[in-house]
Amino acid sequence: MADALSHPEQFLGAPPPGVGGAGRMNAKGVSVFYGATNVQTAIAEVRPPVGSLVVSATFSVTRELRLLNLGALNDIRPDQTHSYFQPERMEQGQRCAFLAALREQLLLPVMPEMVEQGYLITQTIADFLPTHPKLNLNGILFPSIQVSQHGRAPAGHNVVLFTKASGVHRCDEIYAAGQVSLWDSNEDGTFFTPEFWPGEDQPRGSLDDFNPGIQPKWYPPALELIRSEISIHQVKGVLFDTKDTEVDYHGDPARCRLKDF
Repeated sequence: MADALSHPEQFLGAPPPGVGGAGRMNAKGVSVFYGATNVQTAIAEVRPPVGSLVVSATFSVTRELRLLNLGALNDIRPDQTHSYFQPERMEQGQRCAFLAALREQLLLPVMPEMVEQGYLITQTIADFLPTHPKLNLNGILFPSIQVSQHGRAPAGHNVVLFTKASGVHRCDEIYAAGQVSLWDSNEDGTFFTPEFWPGEDQPRGSLDDFNPGIQPKWYPPALELIRSEISIHQVKGVLFDTKDTEVDYHGDPARCRLKDF
């Protein structure tokens, strides 16, 4: 916790190349940024156990980014002006079916112990997309599968920014915090009150003057962490949205109906 506050841009942003673990949209060691459109979705996506602490922060986008919206793939339809018997309509229908199947594959739930094998297809697609010359994508926007679609609060979306768009401003060591404190005390006892202060010699220039930091220098930073919008969440409980199926038991004698002949 103290490490995260000592330099939040480094610890809450994308990991350096070669360090991060495998994820839905990245192979092991490939640096990408995982974010969400609201706090509850971000907390759910890290699958924290009850009692754990989760740190969240708000990031602002500092340059124009181009994202692929996976949620919109189901809305693509063939040209209605074409007849069902025209080859163009049939080809468009096949493409729409492929995109819908691709969306389902990219959003398929994977258990934590199966990450290495279960994400191979999505990792391959994510490796291809940022290099496509016509698409020129910086990342992917997709619905969260960790948050119930039937809850009282609207389910959020996840955002994955590829390496070329995952850099965060102020990652250099000169921007590390000058002091971090997690606890305070008074006559009633000790209480949790996390806070941190900037270093005395930190530059005060504009974002354009900042070094890309741990990201490759040929990719300009795209994100700025807002230090006044960092929160620590203690997980008190988890809600489950389940699909229930009863199990038939065929060994109960009471269920056996014998007939006399």
